[in-house]
Amino acid sequence: MTIVFLLLFLVSIFVFSKIDKSALAFLDVKSKFWVVEESKFKVLVRNSLKNILLKETFKVK
Repeated sequence: MTIVFLLLFLVSIFVFSKIDKSALAFLDVKSKFWVVEESKFKVLVRNSLKNILLKETFKVK
């Protein structure tokens, strides 16, 4: 579930309680199936190119 709150001055807050595996899938051209590989992902939330507000990593099993 993703909840988005829009505040004044175009500031957005995103709260991710669950990211579905399908959001991380890619199309394997050879098999013609969507694939999700076990991996570690890094999420960066920024309000500008230089200003990182949040860094988080998660694993797909």
